[in-house]
Order: sequence, then C-alpha cells, then structure tokens
Amino acid sequence: MTAYAQPMRWPRVIIGLGLAGGLAAWIYSRIRPAGLPDRPPGTTLTAEGWRDGRPFAVVLESIGDGLYLQPPAAAAWRRMASAALADGVRLRPTSAFRTLAQQNWQVQERSRDIAAAPGRSPHQRGMAIDIDVGAGNQLDRPGTGKAWEWLVANAPSFGFRRHAREAWHYDWIGVGVGPAVA
Repeated sequence: MTAYAQPMRWPRVIIGLGLAGGLAAWIYSRIRPAGLPDRPPGTTLTAEGWRDGRPFAVVLESIGDGLYLQPPAAAAWRRMASAALADGVRLRPTSAFRTLAQQNWQVQERSRDIAAAPGRSPHQRGMAIDIDVGAGNQLDRPGTGKAWEWLVANAPSFGFRRHAREAWHYDWIGVGVGPAVA
C-alpha cells in the first residue's frame, strides 16, 4: 500500500528552470523519495503507516502542500493554525506524515541523532508535524520569533507537545497535555 508522487513533466521543468536548475531538480527528485500526492486540504487517503517497526493501514487527511496527518491531528492543526493567524502569526509546516522511504532518507541525510529509526517515527503514524520556528535542524536549540513564542504558549491547548530536543517537532497527543517541553 505504497503511495507514489505524480510524475513531473521534465522537459517543461528543465525549460522553466533552465538547464542547470532543471537538471538539479531532476537529480534531487531521484535522491529524495517522493511523498504522497498533493491533494486539497480535507481530502483523505489511506497509506502504509508504521508503528513500533510494524506496518499498518493509516487514514490520513491533507493539510495542504502535500502534507498529511491523521484526521484528529489534522483538525487540531487547522484549529491551531487559525488561532495563530488570528493572533497575527503564520505557522508554516515543513513536514508531517512520512513514508518508510522518506524516513529512511531522513536518517541517511540527517543522521540518527535527529531522525528516528525508520518504522519508529511518529511522523510515520501521521501524528507529528514539523513547523518552521527559526531553529533550523540544530538539536537542543530553541526557536526564535513569533511562531516559536506563540507555539510555546499555545500548542498544548491544541493537543500538540514539542519534542524535547527538536524545537520544530510537535507530536499530537490530544488535548489536555500540559505545558510545552521547555
């Protein structure tokens, strides 16, 4: 039950980006595995998720930009992003559900210090989201700016808990989780 990205039209991409840019995009697409197809927010699909090293069928809901979460987490994300926007803060998700191939790539690209072992990441259950908080991918470094400050103060009330060592990583565990990890 593996999902595949839709094929890109490489001649159009190469022309649009120029030969060097198009070639770089083509090479990068061959290195980094494709995720799920981009569907309108609210659309659901079933994919192969992973929990405790075992595959399972997981229903996911699009939150836009090719990112997916399990439906309860997606609903909480939409509420949280709307509340932040009402406070003048735009939350920018950078990653959510990951396929096994994407998690393998994360481990190879970023090392096991940052990425969980394939088959064991909450991203592979559709219960985690990475949000741009100005910390890059540096462990044990707090975020910066309005998004970071807003998330520290408000994410727990929407059921999201920040990973202790990754300022950008938030697991959805349900409402009433207590304060964010400092």
